[in-house]
Amino acid sequence: MDETRINELESKVAHLERHITEQDSEIYKLCRRLEQSDLKLDRLKQQLDALSQNSGGDLPANERPPHY
Repeated sequence: MDETRINELESKVAHLERHITEQDSEIYKLCRRLEQSDLKLDRLKQQLDALSQNSGGDLPANERPPHY
């Protein structure tokens, strides 16, 4: 009976170790994606600031259409 109990516990520990390894891998991937998204967002902000400065502060979305 003790041997059966030990085998069950070993099986559960192996399962949990595999789960932890898979979870660590997924968290690492998510962190990488978040870092890449942050970099892209910073670049977009810089581009938007550059467009805003080059247009004298008025972005095309704020300009009135020519027929007004």
